[in-house]
Amino acid sequence: MNGYGLRAIIFTICIVFGLLLISGCEEQRLPDTKQSRFVAAENIQLKKQLEQRDEDIASQNQLYGQQLQEQQQLLAKCKKSVESLKIQANKNIQEQVSSVLTAVMEMNAKLQKENAQLKTQLKTTGE
Repeated sequence: MNGYGLRAIIFTICIVFGLLLISGCEEQRLPDTKQSRFVAAENIQLKKQLEQRDEDIASQNQLYGQQLQEQQQLLAKCKKSVESLKIQANKNIQEQVSSVLTAVMEMNAKLQKENAQLKTQLKTTGE
C-alpha cells in the first residue's frame, strides 16, 4: 500500500467512526426526547390537577362562606329570640308579682277589717 491508499483507508475509517458517533448521539437523543415529552405530558397533567384542586378549594371556600353567613344569621336570630324571651319572662314575673301582691294586699285589708270587728266585739262583750 502506498501513502495515498493508507490515507484513504484512515479517512474512510474516520468518516465511518464519525458517522457511528453521530448516529449513536442521535439514538441517545431519542430517549431524551421521549423522556422530555413524557415529562411535559406529566407536567400538563399535574397542572390540570392543580387547577382542579384550586377550583375545588375555591368552591369549598365559597360554600364555607355561605354556611358561615347562614350560621351568623341564625345566631343573630337566636340572640334576638333570647332577648325577646327575657323581656317576656320579666313581664310575666312582674305580672305574677303584681297579682300576688294585689291578692295579699286585699287579704291584708280584709284581715285588718275583720280584726277591727273582732276588737269591737271584744270591747262590747267585755264591758
